[in-house]
Amino acid sequence: SHAQSVSSTPVGYVTQTINAGTGSGRVFTPISLPLYSPTTISNASGSISSVTATGVTISGASFGNLADATSPYSLRVTSGSLTGANLFISSNTSDTLTFNFSQSSVSSTSGLTADDTYELVEVDTLNSLFGGPSDGVIFSGATQIEADVVYVFSGGAWLSYFHNGSNWVRKSGRSTIISDDLPLTSDTAVLFSRISDTSTSYVLTGTVPSTPSVLKLNGSGLSYLANNTPTSITLANLSLQTAAGFENGATGDSIYIYTNGSWLKYNYDGTDWIRKSGRSTIISNDVEIPSGSGFVFSKSNSGNEASSTLSLQYSL
Repeated sequence: SHAQSVSSTPVGYVTQTINAGTGSGRVFTPISLPLYSPTTISNASGSISSVTATGVTISGASFGNLADATSPYSLRVTSGSLTGANLFISSNTSDTLTFNFSQSSVSSTSGLTADDTYELVEVDTLNSLFGGPSDGVIFSGATQIEADVVYVFSGGAWLSYFHNGSNWVRKSGRSTIISDDLPLTSDTAVLFSRISDTSTSYVLTGTVPSTPSVLKLNGSGLSYLANNTPTSITLANLSLQTAAGFENGATGDSIYIYTNGSWLKYNYDGTDWIRKSGRSTIISNDVEIPSGSGFVFSKSNSGNEASSTLSLQYSL
C-alpha cells in the first residue's frame, strides 16, 4: 500500500494517532497527510510540453496506467504559478494525462503553462491508508453505528464511510457502495470518528513536501482543508485572509479548529485573528493548526471559488 511503503527512499515517518472514543460515544480526529509519496516510474518528473483544458502532454513519455483505481496517481506542479497544486489523474495515454478536477486542488488548468515542471505522486485510498480490521488501525462493524467512521467532505456535504468487516463502504439510501478505492490525495483532510474506547495509530512514511500547497476555497459554504505538512502553522502564518474575496469581521469568513472536543471559531478583524469568548475578544494570531490535521473554512457569503497557498514553515 502507498501509506506503508513508498517506492522512493523515505526521508522520514510520522506516527498519526486517532483519539479513543468511549465505546458508545464518538470522538473526532482531523487527519491529513504530512508526508507524500513521489514515485520512480518512467517519466516520474520532468517538464510539461503542452496544456489543454482537461490535461497535459509530456512529449516522449511512456506512461503506463496511472489511473488504476487501486493505485492511482496525481501530478504535483513543482514550478510556475500553480506550484504545489495536485491534479488527480483520471485517465492517460502514453504521453497525455487527463485530470479529474473534483479530486484536485485546483478546478482547471488555468495558470499551468508549457515548461512548468511536475512530479508524479502516489495517491492513497481508504484501503491503502487505513487498511481493514485485521491491520489493527480501524474498528469495523456490520453497520455504521457500530464501526469507526471516516467523513470526507465532497460536493458540499460530509460523506461517511465505514468498514463492514469485508470492505470500506458508504450507504446511500438502500444501496451499499463499495469504497475501498476512494482516493485520498495528499491535500485531502478527513474526519476520523472513533467509536472504540481505545486510541489507535498508524505510521506514515514518505517525503517532506518541498513546495507550498494550494488550498481550494469553495465559493460558498464550507471547505475542509489540510495542513499537509510536518509542522504546525499559526493562523497568522496561514495567511488565509489574503485570499481573493476574503471577508473580514465577526460576521465575515471564519476558520474552525477542532480543539478538546469542540470546534472553536476564529475571524479576522482586519488586523488580527480573534476568537470571541463571552464578552471577551481573544487575540489568536498564534493559535496553531497542528501538522497532519484538518480545519474548516466557512465562507459567509457566496462568491467565486478562490485559492490560498499554504507556505512551508521550514527550509530544505
